[in-house]
Order: sequence, then structure tokens, then C-alpha cells
Amino acid sequence: SGFAAPLAGIHPLTDTDEALQANTADYRLVRIRRSAARTGPGGPGELAWLWPLMVFFLAPLTLYLLLTRPRR
Repeated sequence: SGFAAPLAGIHPLTDTDEALQANTADYRLVRIRRSAARTGPGGPGELAWLWPLMVFFLAPLTLYLLLTRPRR
């Protein structure tokens, strides 16, 4: 679980098996399975053309706003 386990007080590399089992007793595991390919209309790639457009317009705007904001 990367950085989240130590933040929750769980140390999987140093805790004993008993402590690890006690700390994670109420955890639930969720498995997500793809039942069908999601391509074409309605799929995740349908709006893929939007990302370059947003970057093209928003990146220069963000840079402009960061460079022209008043300094403290």
C-alpha cells in the first residue's frame, strides 16, 4: 500500500504477522475485472482529443498567471 500503510499506523515490513492481522482485520479487498473491452463510442478514448487541446490552451495560461501574480 506504499505510503498509506505507515500513515495508518501499519508497518508491514516490521510488524509481526499477528499485529498485521489485527490491524487489517476490517479491511476489504475489492477486485475490479474488465468484462468487456471499452473502445469506440462511450469508451475511455472517445475524448482523447481533448487532452492535447487542454494542454495547448491551459499550460500557457497557467504559466502566464504564475509569472504575473503579485509577489509578497
